[in-house]
Amino acid sequence: MQISKKLLFFYLSKSACLDYSISMSSALENENPDVFVNRSNKSSFPNHNSSFHIPSNALLLICYVPIFALRLFRLLRKYALNSIPVVLYSPSFHPLNLILAIAARIYKLPYFITVHDYESHLGEENKTVEFIQKLCIKLSSNSIFLSDHERSKALIDGFEKNKLMLIPHPVLQITHKHSLEHSPNLTVLFLGRIRKYKGIEILIEAAKELPQFKFTIAGDGDWTELQSFPSNIACIRKKLTEEEISQLLLNHHVLVLPYVNASQSGILSLGLGTNIPMIITTQGGLVEQINADSALWIKPETIEIIEALKSISYSKQTYKTLKEELEKEKYYRINIFNEKLDSLKSYLFLHQ
Repeated sequence: MQISKKLLFFYLSKSACLDYSISMSSALENENPDVFVNRSNKSSFPNHNSSFHIPSNALLLICYVPIFALRLFRLLRKYALNSIPVVLYSPSFHPLNLILAIAARIYKLPYFITVHDYESHLGEENKTVEFIQKLCIKLSSNSIFLSDHERSKALIDGFEKNKLMLIPHPVLQITHKHSLEHSPNLTVLFLGRIRKYKGIEILIEAAKELPQFKFTIAGDGDWTELQSFPSNIACIRKKLTEEEISQLLLNHHVLVLPYVNASQSGILSLGLGTNIPMIITTQGGLVEQINADSALWIKPETIEIIEALKSISYSKQTYKTLKEELEKEKYYRINIFNEKLDSLKSYLFLHQ
């Protein structure tokens, strides 16, 4: 298939959805995209073409808008003068995506975005962010949703279904596969940003009832409301490197996602790619990411976490079966993503 357009890949966030964005950049690398990133993430995109020094402070960001707009319009004019047709793509939300969307409209260019969270999570309510994102969806040629759970919200708001693509989260993999043997004395991991909607409090309550297990809670974020930990919980309060994440996954028996509110989860995709047994709450789009046999599914309640952990602890066969199912599911999900990605490429580069 002849590619008729040049892809301009804009990752403007400081850290939001970074793993997903890196994966999408890699998945599209055969199309030789020009990659533009937030300067703080230059090292995560070694083949980037240029970077933007984007402020994190809201007031400074508003002041930065005309600078970004000027650079963007100069950039798009350069491609136009060289008769290079382009497609713009944003893999995650950032307020400056609105400038990209407006510029695409002015230059009559296709613009695509990935929508991770159509609405704000519990404890992170932000109507301004939601308003800007909905404007971006309205102005875009098409929007990519990672779960039908989130896409259905946009449909309820009146967006056209043929402009809302459904492409699942790519499977995230580390160098080594999980090979830890079963033990009745489980080591249990929570991994990711520390946020209210992730249900860490109920995991802590479960840990208090299971002193025979060792727990690790690891990630950066808001720890202020998490102050009382039993002695069997180790806390790692920082942004983790890729190597640290890998070691944590490889050295724990079970990964727990106790979310009380969810759209989808990059951590779930990472657990799938690592082949670590998982306990996951049946919230939002999580149930769409892997099949029912590939994890233990629970309600976001302390007692259910306790019972699920006990069932793995007591049964070597349950542990083994979860790993076997994950291995099959991983390749199934990789194939689905690749099929959807091929469809996306066709649409991106042939869309008029």
